[in-house]
Order: sequence, then C-alpha cells, then structure tokens
Amino acid sequence: AYEIVMCWSSDVCSSDLDIEAQFVAHHFGYYYVELCPFETETDDCFTHMLPILSGTEEIRDGNKLCVGQRDNSIAFARVKLPDGVRCNRCTLRWTYRTSYWRDDPSN
Repeated sequence: AYEIVMCWSSDVCSSDLDIEAQFVAHHFGYYYVELCPFETETDDCFTHMLPILSGTEEIRDGNKLCVGQRDNSIAFARVKLPDGVRCNRCTLRWTYRTSYWRDDPSN
C-alpha cells in the first residue's frame, strides 16, 4: 500500500490536490469531494468529505465549494488529502448539490 501523496518529481510532493469543475449552466449549490481508499469502491467507503483549503468560490463548512453565478464557469478547489491513509488504488468522488428552484419555490 502507498500513502496518498502526489509527486511531480523526486523532490516535489504534496498531500494537496487541485481540482477543477466546469459548470455550463449554474444552478447555485455546491460540490464536495470524498475519498474511498479501497480498490473496489462502494457508497459505504465514501464516508468523509475532504477539507477544501482554498478555492475560487466561497467555501462553506470547510468542505463545500459554492458554485458561482456565471454560466460556463470553472470552479477551482485545493483539497487536502487525509494524513496516514494508504492504498494501492484510491477513488475520488465529487458530488454536486444544486439549490436551484423555479421562479416560484412552492412549485
């Protein structure tokens, strides 16, 4: 098993990961990122949202990046990978939650 660290050369490594998501039509809301450290992923292994260290949009609760109000925008986030997690094959999953409703929220 390997500790989760991204390396770009023999002396440049990081446990932070840059993620970008393009939104063709904005519906507000937010996205978050989860990690499954097992070779075969199931919904049960995605149990913790990863902390978002920085981003181009507002960060809520430390782990949700809000989606901007511009169509065809790209939202960037720097995510902190967990310390001490080791795996041969890990899976990152990002989930988008919209807060969109029609002009009349009662519909």
